[in-house]
Amino acid sequence: MIFLEPLALFLLPAPALLWLYLRGRLKANRAWRAEWAASSPRLEFLRPWLIGAAALFLVLALARPAWDPREASSSGMGQDAVFLVDVSRSMDTVDIDGSSRLVAVKRALLDLSSELSGDRAALVAFAGTTVVKCPLTGDLAFFRQAVQLLDTSSASRGGTLLGDALREVEKDFGSDGKDGRKISLWVFTDGGDQESFPAEAARELGKAGVSLRIWGVGSLAGGAVPERGVSSALNAELLSGVAAAAADGAYFGVDKPLWRLGTEYRLRHRALSRSGGSVTIWHEGAWWLLWPALACVLLEMSLGLDFGRKRRPK
Repeated sequence: MIFLEPLALFLLPAPALLWLYLRGRLKANRAWRAEWAASSPRLEFLRPWLIGAAALFLVLALARPAWDPREASSSGMGQDAVFLVDVSRSMDTVDIDGSSRLVAVKRALLDLSSELSGDRAALVAFAGTTVVKCPLTGDLAFFRQAVQLLDTSSASRGGTLLGDALREVEKDFGSDGKDGRKISLWVFTDGGDQESFPAEAARELGKAGVSLRIWGVGSLAGGAVPERGVSSALNAELLSGVAAAAADGAYFGVDKPLWRLGTEYRLRHRALSRSGGSVTIWHEGAWWLLWPALACVLLEMSLGLDFGRKRRPK
C-alpha cells in the first residue's frame, strides 16, 4: 500500500494535538462540575477520543491510501491550442457589429470553448507585456472564466508588442508538445505593432513546429479609441505578412467574421496529433476512511456534550 498524496501525512500531528486540547477541556469541565456539585454526563470521557479518531481518519483519507496497481493503456486525439489575445487600448474600439474588438473576441472564444473537448487550451494576454492568464489545461470551465475576465488592464503595460508576445509563447509553450500533441497558436489582434519584429518571431515559431493562425480584429476603416483621442484601424498588411512568415501560418481578415472561429478551428484541427501511453490505476481507500470519520462525529454529537461557555447551574 502507498499514499498518493504523502504530503498530507504531515498533518498527522493535528489529531493528537486536537485530542490533547479536548482532553484538557474535559478535565477543566470536570473540575468545574466538582466545584458546583454538578453531575457529569455519562460517557463524557469518549468525546476527545471520538473527535481525535475522526480527525485521524480524515487526514489518512486526504493522503489517499491506494493498493493493487494495474497498468492500462491510454490514447487520445487532441491538440494544444494557445489563444493569444491583444488587450491594448485599441481593442476597445467599437467597430464590430456594435461591439468593441475585445468583446467580440471574448464572445467568439466562449462560443468555441464548447468544441475544445479532448484538447488542452491556454489563454495569453498581451499588450506592452505578455501575461499567461490560463495555462494549458483540459479544464474548460477554468479557461472560460479566464476569458470572461479579460480586459484592457489584463497586461500591466500599454502598447502592442506582437513579436515579443510570439517569442514569449514559444518560450512558455513551444516544448509542451513532446508527448505527441501539436501546438496550435491562435492570435487575435488589430495589428498595431510597435517594431517588435513579429515576422521574425513567426518564422521561429514555424521552425519549432507551431502552427500559427492570426485573426485580424477590427475594420479597415477603423474607429476612435475611447478616451484616447486617436483612431485605430486593422493593419491587415502587417498581419498577413506575419502569418506568411510562419511555415504553417494562416491569416483571417475582414472576410472571415469572428463567429466563424469554430468552423475554422475544426477545419484546421490537427487530428493526427495522437498522444498515447499507459496509466497506472489504483484501488483507493479514501472513501472507506470517510465513513468511520462520519460515524465518530455522529456518535460524539449523540453524547450531547458542550465544551463551550460554562454556565452556573440553577
